[in-house]
Amino acid sequence: MSRSIDPKQSNKSMMLGVCGALAIAAFAAPILSQNMAMAQEFEQPLLAQGFEGPEAGRRGGRLLEELDLSDAQKQEIKEIHDRGRSQSQSLREQLRQEQEELKNLMTGTASESAIRSQFNQVKSLRTQLADIRFDHMMEVRAVMTPAQRQEFAQLMEERREQWRGRRNNGRRRSR
Repeated sequence: MSRSIDPKQSNKSMMLGVCGALAIAAFAAPILSQNMAMAQEFEQPLLAQGFEGPEAGRRGGRLLEELDLSDAQKQEIKEIHDRGRSQSQSLREQLRQEQEELKNLMTGTASESAIRSQFNQVKSLRTQLADIRFDHMMEVRAVMTPAQRQEFAQLMEERREQWRGRRNNGRRRSR
């Protein structure tokens, strides 16, 4: 027996599908932009800022120079930073591409399983980059004295508070 399709029901289903896709896209946009910001975090770890490059004087300033490191420590940390950057460079580029693909899937007509699969790929790359960054921080930690580690932790907290203050001043508070 053949079922007839009610055109009103068909239009209603189509509208629900379109609304659902728009809701998913609206929900995904902030997540994807946050992911892009997180990816940029890996571009230059805070531990290595202050030694070279256009970012050296920004985003945390010359934090390590405030620790009174010896020339040997500075050189060793610079070498650690260079190794970490070369290890993560291709992964960062791959992450950017995979995030762009996820964005395209989210705003297109891809299946949920395709979107989830792409999300898992992005998540895996982020984890790999986080592992490289953590290893890098542990190597730098090993170069510093206990006193320098304490001072570094204090400076990091001050930077976080400054960042939070700038970030909160830019937000509108609604109640």
